[in-house]
Amino acid sequence: MSRGKLITVIGATGVGKSAYALQLAQELNTEIVSADSRQIYRGMVIGTDAPSLEDRALVPHHFVQCRDLLQPYSAYQYAEEALALLQELFEKYPVVVMVGGSMMYLQALLYEMDEIPLPSPSLREAFWQRYRAEGVEPLRQELQEVDPDYLLRIDPKNHKRIIRALEVYHTTGRAFSSFHTEPSRRQLPFEVELRMISRPREELYQRINQRVEQMVAKGLVDEVRALLPYREYNALNTIGYKEIFQYLDGDITLEEAIRLIAKHSRTYARQQIAFFSRWCQPLTL
Repeated sequence: MSRGKLITVIGATGVGKSAYALQLAQELNTEIVSADSRQIYRGMVIGTDAPSLEDRALVPHHFVQCRDLLQPYSAYQYAEEALALLQELFEKYPVVVMVGGSMMYLQALLYEMDEIPLPSPSLREAFWQRYRAEGVEPLRQELQEVDPDYLLRIDPKNHKRIIRALEVYHTTGRAFSSFHTEPSRRQLPFEVELRMISRPREELYQRINQRVEQMVAKGLVDEVRALLPYREYNALNTIGYKEIFQYLDGDITLEEAIRLIAKHSRTYARQQIAFFSRWCQPLTL
C-alpha cells in the first residue's frame, strides 16, 4: 500500500461533518470514504441525511447507498472492505477524506477487533419466530443466563439487541459482552489525522432539531412507510425510523415522533462526543 494520509472527520450527528468533508475533499481534489453505518444502505436516504446526488457528483463518495438492507453487514466487514478500498485510493491520491459518526465502524477500522461471525439465516429466523410467538421476556431470561453483563448495558425491553446477543452466543459459544473488550490500535501503513468537528452544545441541539423537521418535510414518513415490510431488519433499528414506525402503528402522533427523534438524536450526539473525545481534541466550527 502506498503511504498517504487519511483525514478522518468525526463528531456528533448534525454537527456538519458532511459539509466540512465535502469542502475539504474539493480543496484537496480527492475522494470521500463514508463511515456511516446507515447511509451505506439503499433506501435509507432521508432518515440518514445521506449525501445528495449533487454532492456525490462534485466528489466521489464510497460506502453510500451501496448495500441491500436485507443483507447482514458488520463493522468488521466494513473495516476489511474500507482498508482494501483505501489501498486503491492511495495509489491515486496522497490524501483521502473519511467522514462519519459510526463509532463501531471507525473503531473497527482504526483498532484491532475480534470478528463477530454473522448468524445463519435459519438461526436468526428462529429467534424472530420465538419473539413473535412468546414476546421478549423468554429471550431476556435466556440472555440473563448466558450473558448477564451485556443485559445490564442495554434496555431489557430492546428485543433486537437481545436477539443479536443470543445470535452471537449460539453462533460462537461466547458471550456478546466478551468481544471488543480491549482493542489495540492498528498498525496502518498510512498516516491518520483525526479531526473532531464540534459546536457549542445549544447550537448543536438547535441544528439537530431543525434537521429532524427538514427530514419530515422532505418525506421521511413516506420513506419509512415504504420500508415497513423490512422493519425487523437490524439496519432499520435506528433513530428516525423506529419512531416513525411507532407513528405508522398508531402508537404515537407525528408530533410526538418528531419530538422523540430529536430527543434520541441529541442523546446519541452526547454519546458520540464522549466517545470521540477520547481520541482527539475537538475542532470548533
